[in-house]
Amino acid sequence: MTGGSPVTKWRRSMFSQLFKRQNKPDTAEPAPDIRSQRPSAGELRVRGLNETLFLAPLPVYTGQAPVSRRNFSAMNETYLELGGSNYGMVELGKRLAFMFWMPMFVAFIAPSLLILYGVLFYPENFRNPLQELLMFFEVTTKVSLAFILPIGAFIYGMLSNVRTLAKSYPVRFNRQRREVCYIDDTTHRVLIVPWESVVAWVARSQGITRYGAMRDYTFGMGL
Repeated sequence: MTGGSPVTKWRRSMFSQLFKRQNKPDTAEPAPDIRSQRPSAGELRVRGLNETLFLAPLPVYTGQAPVSRRNFSAMNETYLELGGSNYGMVELGKRLAFMFWMPMFVAFIAPSLLILYGVLFYPENFRNPLQELLMFFEVTTKVSLAFILPIGAFIYGMLSNVRTLAKSYPVRFNRQRREVCYIDDTTHRVLIVPWESVVAWVARSQGITRYGAMRDYTFGMGL
């Protein structure tokens, strides 16, 4: 027999479609069609391995408590602003500080601890600890120079992100007027729409790569 049974062919085609995702892992999922098919709150649309749950145009109670407010640049009794801030720079600053400490640890702290351990537990092998410590410093400082490239790339990305966020406008949700204001970063066009015409959704996509099963969640909003 050649070709196998229909069940075998179906399984092969299914797995081939799943593994095709590993060739383009960064490809963004297309936005759902909200013009021809007007969604409603709580509606769930399934397309292949992707699921889209619509949260608007009417409010829907999710039962989940808010996790963090750091993504909101401003929040008061009149309006709420989403985006347009550099709050995420705090986390990036912590990562940058950690990246600076790594070469310092490799160059100076690690060899010092190693020599101290040898002097305390194997004194017969470390008769001249100062000279051996200087020799270790010469080797570890050269190794720590390899951190220059990743640190430089991280700083460049961090600064470019700050520049991008500084030029972006936040999305304002006015509670009293029940309107949403959006300003395009490129054309500076102002778009003001009522709450009832805003569509929001949460999309879940999943696939299989060489590293295992991957699952992504994306929040989208259409005005």
